[in-house]
Amino acid sequence: MGRTTKIDYDKENDLLFAYTGEKINDSLEIGDFIIDFSNQNKIVGIEILDVSQMLKMSNIPASNLENIVGGKMNLSQTKNSIYIVLALEFKMGQKVEEKEIRIFVPRTVERIVS
Repeated sequence: MGRTTKIDYDKENDLLFAYTGEKINDSLEIGDFIIDFSNQNKIVGIEILDVSQMLKMSNIPASNLENIVGGKMNLSQTKNSIYIVLALEFKMGQKVEEKEIRIFVPRTVERIVS
């Protein structure tokens, strides 16, 4: 599922950053999401603010965030919306479990060019 993604979790600010490692050209901020685009208009990253609340809605304990070891991101976009599936990998004891977070973001604002 999707491409391998680097995942960083900032516990102090409760945010998750998933990115492909490609250069970010500009960003789109919608609600609790900041979506990053490359020069070729590809989505190359997403920052999720208040991520523990989003995990709670996906029935994933927030305590799992400290055990993230990797993940994959699958994206699709239209003129009016962005659909993201993050498959996060958590180390649980001796094994790694994968949990999916599905995110639908309507495009209701213009991009913020960095």
